[in-house]
Amino acid sequence: MSNINKEYYRKKYKKNKKNKISYSKIVINILVLIVIILIILYIKNSFIDDYKQLKTDRQHISAFAIPERSILVLKELSDKYKIDFSETLSLYSLDNGFFEDIVETPTLVELEENFLSNLDQIKNKYKKVYPAYALFIKNILDDLRYFPVPDTFSGKFYDYNFNDSWGAKRNYNGARIHEGTDIMDAKNIRGYIPIVSMTDGVIENMGWNEYGGFRIGIRTENKNYFYYAHFDSFNENIKKGDSIKAGQLLGFMGDTGYSKKEGTVGNFSVHLHVGISPETKIFSDEFWINPYPFLILIEDTKFVFN
Repeated sequence: MSNINKEYYRKKYKKNKKNKISYSKIVINILVLIVIILIILYIKNSFIDDYKQLKTDRQHISAFAIPERSILVLKELSDKYKIDFSETLSLYSLDNGFFEDIVETPTLVELEENFLSNLDQIKNKYKKVYPAYALFIKNILDDLRYFPVPDTFSGKFYDYNFNDSWGAKRNYNGARIHEGTDIMDAKNIRGYIPIVSMTDGVIENMGWNEYGGFRIGIRTENKNYFYYAHFDSFNENIKKGDSIKAGQLLGFMGDTGYSKKEGTVGNFSVHLHVGISPETKIFSDEFWINPYPFLILIEDTKFVFN
């Protein structure tokens, strides 16, 4: 074979070898890309699955119908063992089906024996679900500083009452359910009981609302929205857009609302409607949660005017 032919085949061999290497690199790159796509899809599906149960249980999460005594005993348990309360509350809620069926109030000893002793197993059972739930519960608890009715104001003490009225039927402007907690003035005196902000935040809404009458909506640093409705009058020193401190006077309890006409009173007894719309990625639309358990937790924490 001539030198020319040898050189020709040598170059051809090198070219084929180079092409094979190139093809191999392409195949490897394609395989790597496929693996990356599969990992992304797995993470995405896993992420979706993490919230599927919570989204399905939206109604029960909103109702948050934990018995009053249960939440106080859970708080006692968390304090005693230095456990994050929002995590404890979330895991207990999940393990009890968001209290769809009324459960007996456990004692501290029963919680230690039946809940705390199985905490690791419960965490593992709900490991894909509870962090998201615990996060927005924690953010609400972090925001709350004071009960909306102060301890005293101008030397006066206030007689009020409230219960878990979430889900009660309301008929004004069509059938709907009550999405909040009503704190009632036991004496039913318009403009008598002062209302303070439960949190720091910024006044996002203020003024007349057909359903809430004179109302104020405050957005906190954690992006939670706290809604106060049916004021008789506002604190004249605050306005929409103002920064508010927890304990700052918002106005006085009244009975305004249920009318398009501003200033309408007398359609119900004097009370404050409290609503909480938490910031959460679990639900994409507006979401309200029962304030009652949170009000129970902060009832003993009242602002005192000097």
